[in-house]
Amino acid sequence: MISTVLYVIGLIAMAAAVVLAFVPRSGSPLVAFVSLLLLHLSYRIAVPPGYLAFWGIAAAIAAAIQWLSPAGEPDGRRVSNVYITLGAIAGCLLGILLAPRVMVLGVILGAAMGQMAYASTPVGRWLKLGGWPVMVRYYGAKCLPPVVAVAILGVAVMGFLS
Repeated sequence: MISTVLYVIGLIAMAAAVVLAFVPRSGSPLVAFVSLLLLHLSYRIAVPPGYLAFWGIAAAIAAAIQWLSPAGEPDGRRVSNVYITLGAIAGCLLGILLAPRVMVLGVILGAAMGQMAYASTPVGRWLKLGGWPVMVRYYGAKCLPPVVAVAILGVAVMGFLS
């Protein structure tokens, strides 16, 4: 009985983490980690303790970076998270299809491609004008939280598949 309740709450938290990944400063890495933990405690997926510790620390670091970062872009817009998160999700799905070991690499590269796609739009042109140092700092500040959240969700999905 309690296993089913944890499973359902974990699935709801998983869906909430996906939605929150599109919103800047939302705490999506922590919600994704809680969903992974709940799914593990429901005994529906098995996650090694080392994975749980690693992703818990990664979620805490990403949430801290997200909390310390400004809410939006220099002009007040918030559309970059849409590009970054969609790229990360696409990279996650491609990584799972290719090989589970490259899933996290797919998430990282997908978020980078989403950032480049955003920089190619008229709204994100300011990012390209700053050169590589600005792109790398922006990736660290804005892409890390969605990358961690989507990677944690990818680990959960791989737990379902195995």
